Amino acid sequence: MSSLHSPASLADHTISPSHPIPTPSPSISLPGQEPPPPPPPTNDGFEEGDITLCSSDGVDFKAYRLILRLTSPVFSDMFSVASVEDPVSLTDDAQSIAMMLQFAYPDRDLIVPSFDHLEKALGIARKYHIDRMTEALRQRLRSSSDHVSGDTLTISMSTDPIRAFSIARQFGLVDEARAASTLTIGRFRILEMTDTELHSLQIDLESAFMLYRMHARREAVITETLLATNFVDHPASMFSEHQTWLLPTECPECAPRSIETPEKALPFWTVQWTRHMRDRLLQQPLRECLNAFSIGYIMDTFLKRGPCPGCQRSIWCIENEQWLDAVKSKLEDQLVDAASVRIVL
Repeated sequence: MSSLHSPASLADHTISPSHPIPTPSPSISLPGQEPPPPPPPTNDGFEEGDITLCSSDGVDFKAYRLILRLTSPVFSDMFSVASVEDPVSLTDDAQSIAMMLQFAYPDRDLIVPSFDHLEKALGIARKYHIDRMTEALRQRLRSSSDHVSGDTLTISMSTDPIRAFSIARQFGLVDEARAASTLTIGRFRILEMTDTELHSLQIDLESAFMLYRMHARREAVITETLLATNFVDHPASMFSEHQTWLLPTECPECAPRSIETPEKALPFWTVQWTRHMRDRLLQQPLRECLNAFSIGYIMDTFLKRGPCPGCQRSIWCIENEQWLDAVKSKLEDQLVDAASVRIVL
């Protein structure tokens, strides 16, 4: 029998050092708006069974050994020893034990009303190796509504992607952490937050730093890529080797922008589109902006009611289409890593 699953490991109040339970983030209140004290913990109706589980905050839960053995390999190993005495003292608080039993009993619903509860639920699921419970919690984190009631889930990553990111990262839920980090784009101006505002996010310092780094890298990639592809790679750029591009002379916006080489100058719509795309990409993930990399989008957005028939005609050339595809490809290549976060446990 492994020491991890032994009764002694529970009696000694120890947890595997490779899987520590993160301390739930403390809530932050404004001065003069202290939250009311929480209600005293209860056993949530678990009053029948052949074993008593005592929580760290003094609440006794009655449960059946068979159900606990079927739920957790830790309890299975523990109850295989005939000398286990009743009651069994656990280091977990009443909320955590209640959620574990809610999941274990088929006639009960697992209730996770907040991200604080989610942290505890994931912690006790990991401690007792209840993989099915962890997977159920991951599904709730990914879902936007309850599949039974249709109500919005308070622990969905769409509700609070920053808190969801922090919790997912702490518990090694890589896919959920990456998805939550992407949901922060456009919803939070993390690069503009003060230290006080970052602290108020109620997440650990490392998670805050990882999100800050992600947003900083993302903004740098967007800006540098758009500037380079606009002023260097565009066929009308004076740096381009494209020889057949002609500046529409009838355009009142483009003609004055000619530099030294009157037949090679950027049409004004390229500058407009670059500014527009930078602002849009800072507000939305790239996958939600793919429609903007098309001649039709530029025509409808900038040139449909513009004063320049020359630009309206010349924009449809194959070189512009190739340029837009190249810009999109470069952004896709550069933003793949910037929009995700590596998790090292």
